[in-house]
Amino acid sequence: MTQTQIYLQEIENAPHFDDENWAFRTYLKGLSMSDDKLDAIVHKITAEVTAEINCRECARCCRGLNVYLDEKEFIPLAASQQMDISDFTQQFILTDEENDPYIPAPCPLLDGNDCSIYESRPKECQTYPYLMKERFRRRLFGVLANFEICPIVFVTVQRLKKELRYRPRRY
Repeated sequence: MTQTQIYLQEIENAPHFDDENWAFRTYLKGLSMSDDKLDAIVHKITAEVTAEINCRECARCCRGLNVYLDEKEFIPLAASQQMDISDFTQQFILTDEENDPYIPAPCPLLDGNDCSIYESRPKECQTYPYLMKERFRRRLFGVLANFEICPIVFVTVQRLKKELRYRPRRY
């Protein structure tokens, strides 16, 4: 069994951590550590975890999340499918109630667990699960929203709890 498969089994327990994760979020908000130091710890753990996981064995994000697009991304995406922009948008793009364009989940451009547009994939896909961004503490709501989706987020958060010696309260 690969490490990715092990983490995929572990993430099935993610819903059991809801209360603990919300308490951890509160703990992090009150932690007297600079944002830069916390970001450095998160980035280090994320890099270690990412090296252990093969996203092509997972693709949970591609199956479960809508991908919002910047309109300038339409051209390379359409070209990757050898389509004109009009046909591409008609076939693959929806808009939400605010008229923001997105590719709906499951991604119609996913081939098994492989991204058929990998070289020209949207920025949102390139930066997911967003753990390498700055200001981790200010993005905890989004991080925890991805806890049940992405094994990288799941394992990073669990290791961060250990690294910070977080002890959840037991009632």
